[in-house]
Amino acid sequence: MGSFLRAIYRNIAWLDIFLVLWTMNKIQERKRLRASSQNLDARSGIQITDALKVQMEVQTRLQEQLEEQRQLQHAFLLLQ
Repeated sequence: MGSFLRAIYRNIAWLDIFLVLWTMNKIQERKRLRASSQNLDARSGIQITDALKVQMEVQTRLQEQLEEQRQLQHAFLLLQ
């Protein structure tokens, strides 16, 4: 019976080691995923900021064109 208990104890010890290593691996994997998602968030945040700047420039130019059209229409109506 003693050798049987020692064999079970050894198996339990190996199982504990496996579980510890597996848990450590999962923790590292989660840390890597978190770090990569933070980098992705930062990059996508910069891209969104750049896209909003471009959109604002386009809106400003469209507003200027619209104002020029209004002035030309007004001038045209005055000439008639």
